Amino acid sequence: MKWKKKRCKTCHKWFEENPLCRGVQKFCCRKCLKDFYKPCYKQRRCKSCGHWFKPKQKNSKVCSKSCSHLIEDRNFWRTRKIKCVEYKGGKCLKCGYDKCLAALEFHHRKPKYKNKLLEGNRAFSIKGKWNELKKELNKCDLLCANCHREVHAREK
Repeated sequence: MKWKKKRCKTCHKWFEENPLCRGVQKFCCRKCLKDFYKPCYKQRRCKSCGHWFKPKQKNSKVCSKSCSHLIEDRNFWRTRKIKCVEYKGGKCLKCGYDKCLAALEFHHRKPKYKNKLLEGNRAFSIKGKWNELKKELNKCDLLCANCHREVHAREK
């Protein structure tokens, strides 16, 4: 068996690769192996923004307070939309579609009377205003995205 000369990925020293490794050995010793992979063990990827960070606590999943607020807001928005969709029957009024929450939209029957403060996704993000949101939902129909586009196409 022939010993191949290779360069270590960590310390960049030349070493003779063990022939039993079959060309896979990349480090000259165990210390170099540990040093090479050490940063990966200490860092985590933020669940909100995707950046790598060194956690200050054992269970931290986000890199900063602003990222944790973003995750809380997303969760609140999703639960609020689920609640609104359930309040309006849970499926499209015209075709009965109910597979994807993101594809369900609220259509104002009389756009002149819609509350501008509760327009679009802002309606779901207003915390503690469920009664106001209910009043606005009573003026709406729950439609899937396709049916909603058809309704607006007919209006023009």
